[in-house]
Amino acid sequence: MDIQKGNLQKLHDVNWCTNKIENVLLHKRTLLVLDGIDNFEQLDVLIGTKRFHPRSKIIITTIDGSLTEKSGLFGKNISLKHMKHLLEGLDETESLQLLCLHAFKCNDPKERYQELSRKVVKHCGGHPLALKVIGSSLRNDDVVAWEDAIEFLEKEPNPDIQKFLQISYDSLRSENEKELFKHIACFFVGKDREFTEMILKECGIKTTSGFSKLIDTCLVTVGPRNELMMHQLLQGMGRDLVRHESPKKPWKRSRLWHHDESYDVLKQDKGTNKIQGLVLSKKVVEDDTLGGTNTSTKELPRIHWLCNFFSKIWCLFVWVFLLCFSHHDKVDLRTIALSKMDKLRLLQLNYVQLHGSYKHFPKGLRWLSMHGFPLSYIPFDLQMEKMVALDMSYSNLQQLWKKPKLLPSLKILNLSFSKIVRIGDFSWLPALERLILTRCVSLVKVCESIELCNKLVLLDVSYCIKLKRLPRSTRRLKNIRILLVGGCTNLCEYPRHMKDMKSLEVLNAREFIINSQSSPYAIVDVIQKGLKGFSLFNSLVRISLKNNNLSNELFPMDFSSLTKLKVLNLSWNPLTSLNVRNLSRLEVLCLEGCHYLKYVSCISMIAYMNIHNCSSLEKLEYEPVTKPNISSLSSVSVVEIESMRKVQPLAQVNENIIRNLGWKDLVNVKNQNVHIIDGIRWDTPQKLQVQMLYELGIFSILFKQRAIPEWFSQRSKGSSITFIVPSSPYNLRGLNVGYVYTYSQYGEWVDLIRNKTKNLHQKYCPNLQVVRVDDDEESIVCIRHWVISNNEIEEGDEVTVDIALTMGNG
Repeated sequence: MDIQKGNLQKLHDVNWCTNKIENVLLHKRTLLVLDGIDNFEQLDVLIGTKRFHPRSKIIITTIDGSLTEKSGLFGKNISLKHMKHLLEGLDETESLQLLCLHAFKCNDPKERYQELSRKVVKHCGGHPLALKVIGSSLRNDDVVAWEDAIEFLEKEPNPDIQKFLQISYDSLRSENEKELFKHIACFFVGKDREFTEMILKECGIKTTSGFSKLIDTCLVTVGPRNELMMHQLLQGMGRDLVRHESPKKPWKRSRLWHHDESYDVLKQDKGTNKIQGLVLSKKVVEDDTLGGTNTSTKELPRIHWLCNFFSKIWCLFVWVFLLCFSHHDKVDLRTIALSKMDKLRLLQLNYVQLHGSYKHFPKGLRWLSMHGFPLSYIPFDLQMEKMVALDMSYSNLQQLWKKPKLLPSLKILNLSFSKIVRIGDFSWLPALERLILTRCVSLVKVCESIELCNKLVLLDVSYCIKLKRLPRSTRRLKNIRILLVGGCTNLCEYPRHMKDMKSLEVLNAREFIINSQSSPYAIVDVIQKGLKGFSLFNSLVRISLKNNNLSNELFPMDFSSLTKLKVLNLSWNPLTSLNVRNLSRLEVLCLEGCHYLKYVSCISMIAYMNIHNCSSLEKLEYEPVTKPNISSLSSVSVVEIESMRKVQPLAQVNENIIRNLGWKDLVNVKNQNVHIIDGIRWDTPQKLQVQMLYELGIFSILFKQRAIPEWFSQRSKGSSITFIVPSSPYNLRGLNVGYVYTYSQYGEWVDLIRNKTKNLHQKYCPNLQVVRVDDDEESIVCIRHWVISNNEIEEGDEVTVDIALTMGNG
């Protein structure tokens, strides 16, 4: 259709149309919205491959995140500023409002429908279309109908929503991508991506290209800890696709994840060679609360005694649970029920009692998870030749096996929270990449033969409280990237040979307590020698030395050899100062609970700093490229963040600085006492002298007075003022803004300056406020000086200043 001529005309030559669109986009300033683009061919036809007008804006909505990489226009050597934005779902409040709008034609649920509405909101997970469809379908229905609908949704997806969601799935062109999606939906949501790839690659899935496609089409996302994430409606759709393989006969499906269906198939011995994966877990919730602690070093012995005590209680609980379970639920599953499942590759039987020989387990298993495994060793007749991952967490295993066997494919061995005492015979595990022994509280020895695992990438012995030393042969592990030894309270000897671990990227030695038989400075000695010799830690990306009683006398100040370090955690150590300016790649710095810390000097690239509970901190030297994310300090002492923030009593500010800001007649203000809330340092009013705040290029003072000073030339009533910048023989260097408010509630003031002429705006939400308390009737005057640079505001520009209170009463 050619709409430029003012009428609709049918056109059939696609190339002619594309050329015409290209010419228009090249020469005319345009706002173009392309909604629902399915593939890059559509994009090439609709916008061509030439440049845009420099002031044009184009918005594209799509389910394919790889469009810009594939499009002919974006693929050329043309500098097009563009940004991808992943649309997030609605939050709970917004979801509830949208649901109620369609169900009740109002913003809030009716009486008796509140809890039911929240259940629907939870099911929809912030998806607008799902909220609209379900809300409309339940309009004018009674409570019973709502309850029935919710029960139905838990079993089977809404067909209208399913049809829409399946568009993304249908866009997958290969069977490989579809199978990968269904595997993830059924078994791997929340699992580590690398872990998933290892297993599924050995199941014949092309994971590299498959994951790229699923991520591009937003069917799968990867979380901050590399975990696989999928919207619950998409997961429900994937599982429903599997369910429809055989709606009434679960044993004819490719995957079984539902407890009742898996149990029935095994109990009735209906296993078939169609089943590729099966999950049966008789323990719904596992205890993940035995993590780290922020407790001080003095409390650690007691804490670890408690951890040991509760670990024993936990093991007793599991034993009692299994015992009661076997009698109460009459679990009587036999291993022979697995013998017909020749294509079974993924099997989870957590906290399940089995009877019979383990030789009936399928030979082709790639992933076996048996939490709560009741035997003290792995039976020799269990077929594991092709197994990639073995998870025996929370088990009764005291040794891996009585008679070792070669496991040529095993890459991941997880024995966390088990009763294992010794682990060795690593010569039988030539492919091992991850050995996870966290919280094996009975473990006393890891065999020196671990050096034969030359592919080992991760070794986790954290909180193995009886382990006295690591194998010396670990120094010969040339590929190890992650070493976790935190909480090993009885290690008599720290691994001094770590200098040979040139591939090490992550070291977690938090709460590392040196045994009295060894040097109290063992860990520090290792670190210092390594840093001085430039041979240790130069490959590290992350270090955690949390809660190690490290002081400035012991801890090395020269970090210059840590050229790749991105994350440093020194929380809960008695450091008094810290200089990490020579860590050129540092992005995250955690110093929580360093109560004696007074001074920190950082680099410009750091993005996040945790200095919560640093009660003595006074100064941060910090030159950020962009505004950093600094967690709340809970510290009344910090007064300066270099190049970002400084708070100082107005009476102590040099008079020349005040004059240069253009401020006058403040003599009577300097000694006033006002009640100040500082969002960085405290959240309750503190009575102090009037303070001058410098923050992000803006100077501010707040004091008690009924009107702004008379030297302000432009005045207006209300919360907004618009003016034309007058002529001046000098370049504009700053803009003074003043306003008066009567304010007795806590809230956040927002200042917004808009240059309408240049279409520029600046927004400022200060962290420091002055409030009225008790019977104080004085108004509060706020004066700010905005530093102007790069000709942001010039003579003749039309400027508007708006002041708003985001919370409270003004």
